[in-house]
Amino acid sequence: MKLFIRILILYLFISCHTVSRISTTKNNHNKIILLQPIDYDSGQNLLPLSKELKDFFHANVSIAKPITIPKNYRYQNDLYDETYSADSLIQLLSKLINGSVVEVIGITQKNIYVPKDYEFHNNNKERKFSYANNIFGLGFISGNACIISDARLVSSDTALYLNRMRKVILHEVGHNLGLPHCSNDSCIMSESNGNIVSLNQTGGDYCENCKRRLH
Repeated sequence: MKLFIRILILYLFISCHTVSRISTTKNNHNKIILLQPIDYDSGQNLLPLSKELKDFFHANVSIAKPITIPKNYRYQNDLYDETYSADSLIQLLSKLINGSVVEVIGITQKNIYVPKDYEFHNNNKERKFSYANNIFGLGFISGNACIISDARLVSSDTALYLNRMRKVILHEVGHNLGLPHCSNDSCIMSESNGNIVSLNQTGGDYCENCKRRLH
């Protein structure tokens, strides 16, 4: 009896500390995907994006009230004064996760970056420095939040713009669901989707191999 009670307590402890996630194979009717605008003025674009996500994941999608990026997230260089730390924004968004909200997708019009070291040789001398590597979006493997920037995705063609945003969102959410980059160029998880030309041409879904990994 004591052993049974210990096992039950352990099970309840693990269950309470298991992160709930959206699924691509099951109904997510009791789960909420939160779209969080951050310094994002094109609110009318969030409604069609929320519908796309609702149809794709069969989950409830809620649009939060806009918030402002903290000033200390800005890249500390005068040349990049409108570029903000993507991983800092993800940490901020992760705090919005609760019992019902299982995925937070931040959307901003500001440039976002991840630090990147650059190395070059000049007169036989090696020099290294860091710079802001601007990206479309960022999501961590098995995370619960991602950040998307439309700064380099904008287009006068609304349908093209929304299609780009949808692909980048599904790519970053795919990372959150545990998917790495895919070698299939037609898959939405392809690393080549960091290039705008490839993004325009790639498919709009996970390939069969990626889908199997999500089961």
